[in-house]
Amino acid sequence: GGGMGAAIKGAELGYRVCVVEAGTIGGTCVNIGCVPSKALIRAAAAFHTAGHHPFAGIRTSADGVHWKDVIAQKDQLVETLRQGKYADVIAAYKDNIAFVRGHATLEAGGSVLISGQDSYRPKKIVIATGARPRLLPLGGIDDVEVLTSTTAMALEKQPDTLLVIGGRAVALELGQTFARLGTKVTILQRSSRLIPEHEPEIAEALADALRAEGLTIHTNTTPTRDRKSVV
Repeated sequence: GGGMGAAIKGAELGYRVCVVEAGTIGGTCVNIGCVPSKALIRAAAAFHTAGHHPFAGIRTSADGVHWKDVIAQKDQLVETLRQGKYADVIAAYKDNIAFVRGHATLEAGGSVLISGQDSYRPKKIVIATGARPRLLPLGGIDDVEVLTSTTAMALEKQPDTLLVIGGRAVALELGQTFARLGTKVTILQRSSRLIPEHEPEIAEALADALRAEGLTIHTNTTPTRDRKSVV
């Protein structure tokens, strides 16, 4: 996202721009961040409201979740926005923006080597590589299947239970989403309350609201080891 914004502004200012991308065009937001997470959040909210609205005399029902259809609609939205907001935009600026797939390496003297083959010497360089989830250094973590915010939103089958380590924005929004769709969710937070950067009154109200929706929340809890259970 940031790289595309810089490329478009550069083209508008008269620069010839080369965008180098090793992964999927579109970056974090459209592919694995805001777009897919908010699509799932809205789907879960619709399902939850149908079964838990507060209005007297109004009868609605939540008849079930077809997980594959939910994920498929999310994926279709991501694909549509990736094409319309990124690929098509680059095509529209084809005279000023070149899109190259590969890994860029900065070299001495200001040159950029792409995938060990082509070398360029640009006037300016913008680094906008995005981010990826970091796995906690827990004992046994290599022996169990661990989800990240990315892989959780791409599951082929809805999990019956989900343990979420962390009590900040991403953990809570995905935890609530899965819970509203029927997964039994437990939140583990290391500090004494959720969202510790915010006011304690907000954290308390949020915890109460999530517990009312069926989530289990444990604070002052630090996981030390992952272990695969055999049933």
